[in-house]
Amino acid sequence: MTTTTPSQLLTPELQLAQHTVLEKLEKIEAGLKTHDPMIEHHCKTIRAVMLDFEELVHILPDERIRVLMVGMKHWTNIQLVKEVSKTRGKGKVTADDL
Repeated sequence: MTTTTPSQLLTPELQLAQHTVLEKLEKIEAGLKTHDPMIEHHCKTIRAVMLDFEELVHILPDERIRVLMVGMKHWTNIQLVKEVSKTRGKGKVTADDL
């Protein structure tokens, strides 16, 4: 009798997508410690892969999903700071700018 592991049940395309996402998550985790400017690229890549393979959300471990959420939060905070910086040069910042 042979046992199958969860990864054996995945299609080759899904296995590649899972590997890609896990690799990018490792880079995000390391990048958060060093403030790597490539976090944006890694987050965008993961987002694109997960749009194509929605089932990854269900097979990725919770701690890996948490790393993605922290990376996305870091990235969006950077984007928010850039937007606020642009509007400050134009004049008064209001609640609508945020």
